[in-house]
Amino acid sequence: MEENDFAKANTQQAKHRRMWVTAGMTALTVGASIAGPELLDEVQTELGNNEPRTTVTKDSSPLVKVGNVLFSSRTAAAETINNVVDANGGNHSFKSTQTQVTTNFTGSGTGFSNASGSYDGQSATFTTLTNTSGQDQGAIAFNKQLDMTASWTMKFNLNLTKYNTGGTTGLVTGNPANGAGDFLGLVLAPIAPNKLGTSGGGGGSLGMGEETKTDSSGNKTVVPGIPNAVQWGIDFYKNDGDATNLVNPTDGTGGSILGSDGSDGTQVAGFRTTDASGKLNTVSGTTGFQSFDHDTGGSLMGFSGPGPDSKTDDGWAGPSDPNLEAEMTATYTYSNGVGTLTIKADNGTYSASKEITITDGVNSTMSVGFKASDGAKYSQKGVTIREFDLTLPTADTKVNYIDKEGNAISGQASTTINQTLMTR
Repeated sequence: MEENDFAKANTQQAKHRRMWVTAGMTALTVGASIAGPELLDEVQTELGNNEPRTTVTKDSSPLVKVGNVLFSSRTAAAETINNVVDANGGNHSFKSTQTQVTTNFTGSGTGFSNASGSYDGQSATFTTLTNTSGQDQGAIAFNKQLDMTASWTMKFNLNLTKYNTGGTTGLVTGNPANGAGDFLGLVLAPIAPNKLGTSGGGGGSLGMGEETKTDSSGNKTVVPGIPNAVQWGIDFYKNDGDATNLVNPTDGTGGSILGSDGSDGTQVAGFRTTDASGKLNTVSGTTGFQSFDHDTGGSLMGFSGPGPDSKTDDGWAGPSDPNLEAEMTATYTYSNGVGTLTIKADNGTYSASKEITITDGVNSTMSVGFKASDGAKYSQKGVTIREFDLTLPTADTKVNYIDKEGNAISGQASTTINQTLMTR
Protein backbone atom coordinates (compact mmCIF):
# COMPACT_ATOMS: atom_id res chain seq x y z
CA MET A 1 0.00 0.00 0.00
CA GLU A 2 1.40 3.39 -0.97
CA GLU A 3 1.73 6.03 1.71
CA ASN A 4 -0.75 8.38 0.06
CA ASP A 5 -3.20 5.69 -0.94
CA PHE A 6 -6.63 5.78 0.59
CA ALA A 7 -7.21 2.29 2.02
CA LYS A 8 -10.83 1.26 2.44
CA ALA A 9 -11.73 0.45 6.02
CA ASN A 10 -14.76 -0.93 7.79
CA THR A 11 -15.01 1.36 10.78
CA GLN A 12 -16.68 -1.20 13.01
CA GLN A 13 -14.05 -3.79 12.27
CA ALA A 14 -11.30 -1.19 12.52
CA LYS A 15 -11.99 -0.63 16.19
CA HIS A 16 -11.09 -4.25 16.86
CA ARG A 17 -7.96 -4.57 14.71
CA ARG A 18 -4.72 -5.37 16.49
CA MET A 19 -1.05 -4.83 15.81
CA TRP A 20 1.88 -6.56 17.44
CA VAL A 21 5.38 -5.39 18.30
CA THR A 22 7.52 -8.48 18.80
CA ALA A 23 11.10 -8.64 19.95
CA GLY A 24 14.13 -10.82 19.34
CA MET A 25 14.61 -8.18 16.81
CA THR A 26 11.66 -5.89 17.45
CA ALA A 27 8.97 -6.03 14.79
CA LEU A 28 5.67 -4.33 14.13
CA THR A 29 3.04 -6.25 12.20
CA VAL A 30 0.09 -4.27 10.86
CA GLY A 31 -3.38 -5.33 9.71
CA ALA A 32 -3.45 -4.66 5.97
CA SER A 33 -6.94 -3.21 5.78
CA ILE A 34 -6.36 -0.07 7.81
CA ALA A 35 -2.73 0.62 8.67
CA GLY A 36 -0.42 2.60 6.46
CA PRO A 37 3.19 3.72 6.66
CA GLU A 38 2.07 6.83 8.50
CA LEU A 39 1.40 4.70 11.60
CA LEU A 40 4.87 3.17 11.42
CA ASP A 41 6.38 6.59 10.93
CA GLU A 42 4.56 7.88 13.99
CA VAL A 43 5.70 4.96 16.14
CA GLN A 44 9.24 5.58 14.96
CA THR A 45 9.05 9.30 15.79
CA GLU A 46 7.52 8.73 19.20
CA LEU A 47 10.29 6.24 20.01
CA GLY A 48 12.79 9.01 19.52
CA ASN A 49 14.05 7.56 16.24
CA ASN A 50 16.24 5.14 18.21
CA GLU A 51 14.64 2.07 16.68
CA PRO A 52 15.83 2.24 13.03
CA ARG A 53 13.28 1.03 10.52
CA THR A 54 14.39 -1.24 7.72
CA THR A 55 12.78 -2.58 4.59
CA VAL A 56 9.36 -4.22 4.85
CA THR A 57 9.88 -7.96 4.56
CA LYS A 58 7.46 -10.84 4.24
CA ASP A 59 7.78 -14.11 6.14
CA SER A 60 5.65 -17.07 7.07
CA SER A 61 4.53 -15.72 10.44
CA PRO A 62 0.79 -16.19 11.00
CA LEU A 63 0.70 -12.58 12.22
CA VAL A 64 1.91 -11.18 8.91
CA LYS A 65 -0.65 -9.15 6.92
CA VAL A 66 1.59 -6.68 5.12
CA GLY A 67 4.91 -7.84 6.52
CA ASN A 68 7.18 -7.30 9.49
CA VAL A 69 8.90 -3.97 9.80
CA LEU A 70 12.12 -4.77 11.64
CA PHE A 71 13.97 -2.65 14.15
CA SER A 72 17.60 -3.22 15.08
CA SER A 73 17.23 -3.17 18.87
CA ARG A 74 14.80 -2.84 21.74
CA THR A 75 16.42 0.12 23.46
CA ALA A 76 13.33 2.32 23.57
CA ALA A 77 12.07 3.12 27.05
CA ALA A 78 8.70 1.70 28.01
CA GLU A 79 7.28 5.11 28.88
CA THR A 80 8.18 6.37 25.38
CA ILE A 81 6.44 3.45 23.69
CA ASN A 82 3.27 4.20 25.60
CA ASN A 83 3.25 7.83 24.39
CA VAL A 84 2.22 6.79 20.86
CA VAL A 85 -1.38 7.97 20.73
CA ASP A 86 -2.08 9.18 17.19
CA ALA A 87 -0.80 7.63 13.96
CA ASN A 88 -1.32 10.86 12.03
CA GLY A 89 0.06 13.34 14.54
CA GLY A 90 -3.44 14.73 15.13
CA ASN A 91 -3.88 15.65 11.46
CA HIS A 92 -6.98 13.96 10.05
CA SER A 93 -7.72 16.15 7.06
CA PHE A 94 -7.10 16.50 3.34
CA LYS A 95 -7.46 19.60 1.17
CA SER A 96 -7.41 19.94 -2.61
CA THR A 97 -7.31 23.44 -4.13
CA GLN A 98 -8.35 24.70 -7.55
CA THR A 99 -4.74 24.33 -8.72
CA GLN A 100 -4.79 20.57 -7.99
CA VAL A 101 -7.94 19.43 -9.79
CA THR A 102 -6.21 17.41 -12.50
CA THR A 103 -4.18 15.59 -9.83
CA ASN A 104 -6.99 14.74 -7.41
CA PHE A 105 -10.05 14.38 -9.66
CA THR A 106 -10.77 12.02 -12.55
CA GLY A 107 -13.05 12.63 -15.53
CA SER A 108 -15.18 10.26 -17.61
CA GLY A 109 -17.92 10.25 -20.23
CA THR A 110 -18.20 11.57 -23.76
CA GLY A 111 -18.92 15.13 -22.64
CA PHE A 112 -15.92 15.45 -20.32
CA SER A 113 -12.93 17.68 -21.00
CA ASN A 114 -10.68 20.01 -18.97
CA ALA A 115 -9.30 23.39 -19.93
CA SER A 116 -6.76 25.51 -18.06
CA GLY A 117 -7.65 29.05 -17.13
CA SER A 118 -7.69 31.51 -14.27
CA TYR A 119 -10.25 32.22 -11.58
CA ASP A 120 -10.06 34.77 -8.78
CA GLY A 121 -6.39 35.45 -9.53
CA GLN A 122 -5.25 31.82 -9.48
CA SER A 123 -4.87 29.12 -12.08
CA ALA A 124 -7.93 26.91 -12.28
CA THR A 125 -9.39 24.02 -14.25
CA PHE A 126 -12.62 24.61 -16.17
CA THR A 127 -14.35 21.27 -16.65
CA THR A 128 -16.86 20.74 -19.46
CA LEU A 129 -19.35 17.93 -18.75
CA THR A 130 -21.70 18.28 -21.72
CA ASN A 131 -20.54 19.71 -25.01
CA THR A 132 -22.26 21.24 -28.04
CA SER A 133 -23.26 18.00 -29.77
CA GLY A 134 -26.14 16.75 -27.62
CA GLN A 135 -26.99 13.22 -26.44
CA ASP A 136 -24.00 13.04 -24.14
CA GLN A 137 -23.00 13.08 -20.51
CA GLY A 138 -19.81 13.58 -18.54
CA ALA A 139 -18.52 13.60 -14.99
CA ILE A 140 -15.58 14.57 -12.82
CA ALA A 141 -15.11 12.97 -9.40
CA PHE A 142 -12.64 12.95 -6.54
CA ASN A 143 -10.37 10.07 -7.45
CA LYS A 144 -11.01 8.05 -4.28
CA GLN A 145 -14.31 6.88 -2.89
CA LEU A 146 -15.14 8.45 0.46
CA ASP A 147 -16.09 6.80 3.71
CA MET A 148 -19.47 8.45 4.27
CA THR A 149 -18.79 8.91 7.96
CA ALA A 150 -16.35 11.64 6.88
CA SER A 151 -17.29 15.31 6.87
CA TRP A 152 -16.33 17.46 3.90
CA THR A 153 -16.83 20.79 2.19
CA MET A 154 -16.71 21.40 -1.58
CA LYS A 155 -16.52 24.88 -3.09
CA PHE A 156 -17.34 25.02 -6.77
CA ASN A 157 -18.83 27.03 -9.63
CA LEU A 158 -21.67 25.87 -11.84
CA ASN A 159 -20.91 27.00 -15.40
CA LEU A 160 -23.60 27.49 -18.04
CA THR A 161 -24.00 28.64 -21.60
CA LYS A 162 -27.54 29.91 -21.03
CA TYR A 163 -30.82 29.43 -19.24
CA ASN A 164 -33.78 27.83 -20.99
CA THR A 165 -34.87 30.24 -23.71
CA GLY A 166 -37.96 30.39 -25.90
CA GLY A 167 -37.80 30.11 -29.67
CA THR A 168 -37.79 33.21 -31.82
CA THR A 169 -40.52 34.33 -34.20
CA GLY A 170 -40.29 33.59 -37.91
CA LEU A 171 -41.70 35.07 -41.09
CA VAL A 172 -43.82 32.01 -41.78
CA THR A 173 -43.20 29.56 -38.96
CA GLY A 174 -41.62 30.10 -35.58
CA ASN A 175 -38.24 28.74 -34.52
CA PRO A 176 -37.88 25.93 -31.97
CA ALA A 177 -37.26 26.55 -28.27
CA ASN A 178 -33.66 26.84 -27.14
CA GLY A 179 -33.56 24.47 -24.19
CA ALA A 180 -30.34 24.41 -22.15
CA GLY A 181 -30.31 20.61 -21.82
CA ASP A 182 -31.21 18.29 -18.97
CA PHE A 183 -29.06 18.32 -15.84
CA LEU A 184 -25.96 19.73 -14.12
CA GLY A 185 -24.99 19.15 -10.51
CA LEU A 186 -23.27 17.34 -7.64
CA VAL A 187 -23.56 13.55 -7.40
CA LEU A 188 -22.92 11.01 -4.62
CA ALA A 189 -22.84 7.48 -6.03
CA PRO A 190 -21.66 4.09 -4.71
CA ILE A 191 -19.59 3.35 -7.83
CA ALA A 192 -15.95 3.84 -8.82
CA PRO A 193 -15.00 7.50 -9.48
CA ASN A 194 -13.87 6.76 -13.05
CA LYS A 195 -17.25 5.18 -13.89
CA LEU A 196 -19.44 8.12 -12.92
CA GLY A 197 -19.56 9.63 -16.42
CA THR A 198 -20.37 6.33 -18.16
CA SER A 199 -22.97 4.97 -15.73
CA GLY A 200 -26.66 5.81 -15.65
CA GLY A 201 -29.01 6.90 -18.40
CA GLY A 202 -28.73 10.22 -20.22
CA GLY A 203 -31.26 12.92 -21.02
CA GLY A 204 -34.27 12.84 -18.74
CA SER A 205 -32.65 10.13 -16.60
CA LEU A 206 -30.34 12.95 -15.45
CA GLY A 207 -27.21 10.84 -15.81
CA MET A 208 -28.28 8.75 -12.83
CA GLY A 209 -31.50 6.84 -13.43
CA GLU A 210 -32.39 3.88 -15.65
CA GLU A 211 -33.08 4.75 -19.29
CA THR A 212 -34.95 2.79 -21.96
CA LYS A 213 -33.76 3.53 -25.49
CA THR A 214 -35.70 2.69 -28.66
CA ASP A 215 -33.92 2.49 -32.00
CA SER A 216 -35.33 3.24 -35.45
CA SER A 217 -36.54 -0.36 -35.76
CA GLY A 218 -38.43 -0.20 -32.51
CA ASN A 219 -35.96 -2.35 -30.59
CA LYS A 220 -35.57 -1.37 -26.95
CA THR A 221 -32.46 -1.47 -24.80
CA VAL A 222 -32.25 -0.61 -21.14
CA VAL A 223 -29.34 1.41 -19.74
CA PRO A 224 -29.06 0.52 -16.02
CA GLY A 225 -29.23 3.35 -13.50
CA ILE A 226 -26.91 3.90 -10.56
CA PRO A 227 -28.49 2.30 -7.45
CA ASN A 228 -28.77 4.25 -4.19
CA ALA A 229 -27.38 7.47 -5.64
CA VAL A 230 -28.08 11.05 -4.54
CA GLN A 231 -27.66 14.17 -6.63
CA TRP A 232 -28.28 17.86 -6.27
CA GLY A 233 -28.40 20.22 -9.18
CA ILE A 234 -30.35 22.01 -11.86
CA ASP A 235 -32.96 20.21 -13.95
CA PHE A 236 -33.56 22.06 -17.22
CA TYR A 237 -36.19 19.91 -18.94
CA LYS A 238 -39.49 18.62 -17.58
CA ASN A 239 -40.13 14.92 -18.01
CA ASP A 240 -42.67 12.68 -16.31
CA GLY A 241 -41.97 12.52 -12.59
CA ASP A 242 -40.15 15.85 -12.41
CA ALA A 243 -41.04 18.85 -10.24
CA THR A 244 -44.19 20.59 -11.40
CA ASN A 245 -42.63 24.07 -11.20
CA LEU A 246 -40.20 23.11 -13.96
CA VAL A 247 -41.65 24.62 -17.16
CA ASN A 248 -40.20 23.87 -20.59
CA PRO A 249 -39.55 26.76 -22.98
CA THR A 250 -41.90 27.03 -25.95
CA ASP A 251 -41.35 27.47 -29.66
CA GLY A 252 -41.75 30.82 -31.36
CA THR A 253 -44.67 31.37 -33.72
CA GLY A 254 -44.57 32.60 -37.33
CA GLY A 255 -45.98 35.57 -39.20
CA SER A 256 -44.60 39.07 -39.58
CA ILE A 257 -47.62 40.56 -37.79
CA LEU A 258 -49.00 37.88 -35.46
CA GLY A 259 -45.82 35.92 -34.79
CA SER A 260 -44.07 36.09 -31.40
CA ASP A 261 -41.17 34.66 -29.46
CA GLY A 262 -41.84 31.66 -27.30
CA SER A 263 -41.78 31.79 -23.50
CA ASP A 264 -38.51 31.05 -21.70
CA GLY A 265 -39.94 28.69 -19.12
CA THR A 266 -38.00 27.86 -15.95
CA GLN A 267 -35.38 25.53 -14.53
CA VAL A 268 -35.37 24.10 -10.99
CA ALA A 269 -32.75 23.31 -8.37
CA GLY A 270 -33.15 20.45 -5.90
CA PHE A 271 -32.24 16.90 -4.87
CA ARG A 272 -33.01 13.67 -6.74
CA THR A 273 -32.35 10.05 -5.76
CA THR A 274 -32.45 6.55 -7.23
CA ASP A 275 -33.81 3.42 -5.61
CA ALA A 276 -31.97 0.13 -5.01
CA SER A 277 -32.56 -0.93 -8.63
CA GLY A 278 -31.25 2.32 -10.11
CA LYS A 279 -34.60 3.82 -11.07
CA LEU A 280 -35.02 7.58 -10.66
CA ASN A 281 -37.45 8.35 -7.83
CA THR A 282 -40.28 10.68 -8.84
CA VAL A 283 -40.92 14.11 -7.35
CA SER A 284 -44.05 15.07 -5.48
CA GLY A 285 -45.29 18.42 -6.77
CA THR A 286 -42.82 21.22 -6.07
CA THR A 287 -41.57 19.96 -2.70
CA GLY A 288 -37.85 20.61 -2.31
CA PHE A 289 -37.46 22.41 -5.65
CA GLN A 290 -36.96 26.11 -6.29
CA SER A 291 -37.52 27.44 -9.79
CA PHE A 292 -35.77 30.33 -11.49
CA ASP A 293 -35.59 32.01 -14.88
CA HIS A 294 -33.61 34.73 -16.68
CA ASP A 295 -34.82 37.36 -14.20
CA THR A 296 -34.25 35.43 -10.95
CA GLY A 297 -31.19 33.26 -11.70
CA GLY A 298 -28.89 35.93 -10.28
CA SER A 299 -30.75 36.64 -7.05
CA LEU A 300 -31.58 33.01 -6.22
CA MET A 301 -28.59 31.04 -7.50
CA GLY A 302 -25.99 33.78 -7.76
CA PHE A 303 -25.37 33.40 -11.49
CA SER A 304 -23.43 36.22 -13.07
CA GLY A 305 -21.88 36.86 -16.46
CA PRO A 306 -22.76 38.27 -19.86
CA GLY A 307 -24.86 35.31 -20.96
CA PRO A 308 -24.92 34.07 -24.56
CA ASP A 309 -24.50 36.39 -27.53
CA SER A 310 -27.53 34.80 -29.14
CA LYS A 311 -30.52 32.77 -27.98
CA THR A 312 -29.35 29.95 -30.19
CA ASP A 313 -25.81 29.77 -28.73
CA ASP A 314 -24.96 26.31 -27.42
CA GLY A 315 -21.36 26.86 -26.22
CA TRP A 316 -19.29 29.05 -23.93
CA ALA A 317 -17.33 32.04 -25.16
CA GLY A 318 -14.19 29.88 -24.83
CA PRO A 319 -13.00 26.60 -23.25
CA SER A 320 -12.30 28.40 -19.96
CA ASP A 321 -14.81 31.23 -20.38
CA PRO A 322 -18.36 30.21 -19.37
CA ASN A 323 -21.16 32.64 -20.18
CA LEU A 324 -22.74 32.27 -16.72
CA GLU A 325 -21.11 31.23 -13.43
CA ALA A 326 -22.51 30.65 -9.94
CA GLU A 327 -20.32 30.10 -6.86
CA MET A 328 -21.72 27.35 -4.62
CA THR A 329 -20.69 25.57 -1.41
CA ALA A 330 -21.64 21.98 -0.54
CA THR A 331 -21.21 20.80 3.06
CA TYR A 332 -21.59 17.19 4.21
CA THR A 333 -21.74 16.11 7.86
CA TYR A 334 -22.41 12.76 9.50
CA SER A 335 -23.95 11.76 12.83
CA ASN A 336 -25.54 8.57 14.15
CA GLY A 337 -25.98 6.81 10.83
CA VAL A 338 -27.27 9.83 8.91
CA GLY A 339 -25.38 12.11 6.54
CA THR A 340 -26.63 15.63 5.82
CA LEU A 341 -25.77 17.35 2.55
CA THR A 342 -26.33 21.11 2.41
CA ILE A 343 -25.98 23.26 -0.72
CA LYS A 344 -25.79 27.05 -0.53
CA ALA A 345 -25.36 29.72 -3.18
CA ASP A 346 -22.46 31.95 -2.17
CA ASN A 347 -23.96 35.01 -3.86
CA GLY A 348 -27.66 34.13 -3.86
CA THR A 349 -30.44 33.22 -1.47
CA TYR A 350 -30.59 29.53 -2.39
CA SER A 351 -30.07 26.96 0.36
CA ALA A 352 -31.24 23.35 0.61
CA SER A 353 -30.40 20.28 2.68
CA LYS A 354 -31.04 16.55 2.43
CA GLU A 355 -30.60 13.80 5.01
CA ILE A 356 -29.12 10.54 3.69
CA THR A 357 -29.38 7.32 5.66
CA ILE A 358 -25.98 5.61 5.51
CA THR A 359 -26.11 1.81 5.42
CA ASP A 360 -23.00 -0.32 5.65
CA GLY A 361 -22.39 -2.18 2.40
CA VAL A 362 -24.99 -0.14 0.50
CA ASN A 363 -23.85 3.48 0.44
CA SER A 364 -21.23 3.58 3.19
CA THR A 365 -18.60 4.42 0.57
CA MET A 366 -19.48 6.78 -2.27
CA SER A 367 -17.85 8.63 -5.11
CA VAL A 368 -18.32 12.40 -4.89
CA GLY A 369 -18.26 14.49 -8.02
CA PHE A 370 -20.18 16.44 -10.63
CA LYS A 371 -22.18 15.28 -13.61
CA ALA A 372 -24.14 16.72 -16.52
CA SER A 373 -26.47 15.04 -18.97
CA ASP A 374 -28.18 16.16 -22.19
CA GLY A 375 -30.58 14.69 -24.72
CA ALA A 376 -32.09 16.30 -27.80
CA LYS A 377 -31.84 19.74 -26.16
CA TYR A 378 -28.32 20.63 -25.16
CA SER A 379 -25.69 23.23 -24.32
CA GLN A 380 -22.20 23.29 -22.87
CA LYS A 381 -22.34 22.91 -19.09
CA GLY A 382 -19.66 22.25 -16.50
CA VAL A 383 -17.95 23.13 -13.25
CA THR A 384 -14.92 24.81 -11.73
CA ILE A 385 -13.86 22.98 -8.57
CA ARG A 386 -12.34 25.58 -6.27
CA GLU A 387 -11.66 23.64 -3.09
CA PHE A 388 -12.34 20.25 -1.51
CA ASP A 389 -11.71 20.06 2.24
CA LEU A 390 -12.15 16.60 3.72
CA THR A 391 -12.17 15.77 7.43
CA LEU A 392 -11.30 12.09 7.62
CA PRO A 393 -12.92 9.58 9.99
CA THR A 394 -10.74 7.86 12.57
CA ALA A 395 -10.76 4.67 14.61
CA ASP A 396 -8.76 3.39 17.55
CA THR A 397 -6.37 0.54 16.80
CA LYS A 398 -4.97 -1.63 19.60
CA VAL A 399 -1.19 -2.21 19.53
CA ASN A 400 0.31 -5.06 21.60
CA TYR A 401 3.97 -4.76 22.63
CA ILE A 402 5.30 -8.30 23.26
CA ASP A 403 8.48 -10.26 22.77
CA LYS A 404 8.66 -13.54 20.90
CA GLU A 405 7.74 -15.44 24.09
CA GLY A 406 4.61 -13.33 24.47
CA ASN A 407 5.87 -11.19 27.33
CA ALA A 408 5.11 -7.48 27.42
CA ILE A 409 7.95 -5.26 26.26
CA SER A 410 6.71 -2.22 28.14
CA GLY A 411 5.08 -1.76 31.47
CA GLN A 412 1.71 -2.39 29.85
CA ALA A 413 0.85 -5.11 27.38
CA SER A 414 -0.76 -2.80 24.82
CA THR A 415 -1.72 0.73 23.92
CA THR A 416 -4.31 2.30 21.64
CA ILE A 417 -3.33 4.40 18.63
CA ASN A 418 -5.85 6.61 16.84
CA GLN A 419 -5.42 6.67 13.06
CA THR A 420 -7.08 8.07 9.98
CA LEU A 421 -9.35 5.84 7.91
CA MET A 422 -9.37 6.54 4.18
CA THR A 423 -11.20 5.04 1.24
CA ARG A 424 -9.98 3.59 -2.02
